[in-house]
Amino acid sequence: MKLLLLANPAASGRRARRFLPAIRELITRKAPGLDYHEAKDSADLQRQAEAAARSGYERVLVAGGDGTAHAAVNALRGSDAALGVLPLGYGNDLARALGIPLDPRAATEFLLRAPVGSIDLARAGERAYACVAGVGFDAAANRRANSWGGWLTGHRRYFAAALATLVTYRPVRIDLVSDSEEFRGEVMWVAVANAPNYGGGLRIAPDARLDDGVLDVCIIEPLSPPAVLRLYRRMLRGEHLKMSCVRYFRASRVQLRAPAGAELWGDGELVGRLPLEVRIEPAALRVVRSAAY
Repeated sequence: MKLLLLANPAASGRRARRFLPAIRELITRKAPGLDYHEAKDSADLQRQAEAAARSGYERVLVAGGDGTAHAAVNALRGSDAALGVLPLGYGNDLARALGIPLDPRAATEFLLRAPVGSIDLARAGERAYACVAGVGFDAAANRRANSWGGWLTGHRRYFAAALATLVTYRPVRIDLVSDSEEFRGEVMWVAVANAPNYGGGLRIAPDARLDDGVLDVCIIEPLSPPAVLRLYRRMLRGEHLKMSCVRYFRASRVQLRAPAGAELWGDGELVGRLPLEVRIEPAALRVVRSAAY
């Protein structure tokens, strides 16, 4: 098997660099033909992953955080190379959705033996994302979380960022038109999901699947800060869909409009500014994944 380990050592406050030597040693013992490259940043990693796909690599294992995985998704979509996500970041939501262990050593073992399958991607303008994109409150919280150092990980990081964002946040008006439903009005936020979770494990779209050919849309209507905290607790368990403040439906294409400059964040990265159309791209990416997913 022609195998490449592509790493972004600067990812996640350089957390990735601590694990890379042990990961390389483990893979080299089990797959002696391993090639290894380091990237200077996510943009460089995307260029290297694109070159790897053209060079005929069967599996491209990408070590880093959500931004690293996002770059690899955009590099490898539509190619024959399979993406293997080595979760060394703060949120690791794509790894969760694919059934990849979050422990780096266990994830490495998994990526060498697990099967390859195809997943859908969501495309927003020129960028694609694998898990969830949001506009409004969660986009503002995402931007804040990305600006912090590495003192918190997983959903605790995003919860802390959400608390800080709640102090000044005001609902925004959204015009949403899809091929199944329409919505116009003020919202706390809107999430357009291809996978169940984001924000380090928040189950915003508990019914979503990576290979079902549709997007799951979750609209959160305006809430007081205490109500947002109650919603958050329900969302951790994926039990919020019956709350009166939540609208949830499925579509294959969603058009979003909001005040000028409103940002859409997907997979922990800025993917564009509204107005934007998000559409599903069925079976657009080959991935190493659990057979149960």
